[in-house]
Formats: sequence, structure tokens, C-alpha cells
Amino acid sequence: MPATENLPIPHDINVMLIATTNSSNPAMAACCAPNLARLVEGCYQWCEIPRRFFDEAEAGNRDRNWNEVKDAVQRATGDCLRINGRNLNESRIQGWAFNSAAAASAGSIKAFGLWALLVLPGLTYAL
Repeated sequence: MPATENLPIPHDINVMLIATTNSSNPAMAACCAPNLARLVEGCYQWCEIPRRFFDEAEAGNRDRNWNEVKDAVQRATGDCLRINGRNLNESRIQGWAFNSAAAASAGSIKAFGLWALLVLPGLTYAL
């Protein structure tokens, strides 16, 4: 698997890739949902790792460090592909590219949204 920096895919998100020439791999479609799995260079399928994998990795232990979260996400996405019927006769090569800012931003956006729901109505009333 080439370095993800050398592939024409976004580099500011968390990505998982598998080696395949199948542009409609059902296991990738299931594990990437609601995000789309896309074929790149005719031999790798990639997608943005869905937020649910990060939420599950942090669910039992909010004190996990970033490396522990990444390890848990790698295990969970690998398990997801296997459970959803990844063809083991194909290459078993799988890769990930993590961007810690991308993982943190989803939680930050949720926190800001909650803050806005709680604070802004009070501010408009006060004005």
C-alpha cells in the first residue's frame, strides 16, 4: 500500500483504505456508511472513517490517549470489514491515515452546538 500522502485523496480527514479493484465492495460500503467508499488509482478503495468508530472507541474510556483511540478504531474497522463479508481471497492489505484534528473537530462541533442551544436563547432574551 503506498503512503496515503501519495494518493489523490483528502489529507485532512481520517481515512481507511483496502487494496481492491472492486469499486463496489459491499464490506467497504457497509463499514464506510454513511460516507461513500471510492476507488482510487484503480486498485485501492478508501473512505472517510465514520465518526461512530471514534465514538465507540472513546465510549468506555474518555481518558484514552490519541494512540489508544487510533488502535481501537483500526481494530473496529478491520472487524467491521470481516463481519460484513470482506473477501479473504482478495488482498488483506488495509491501511489508515489519521488526522487528530479531524477526529477532535466532530466532538468540538457537537460541544459548540450544545453550547449554542443552551446559551443563545438566553442572550436573545436578555437583549
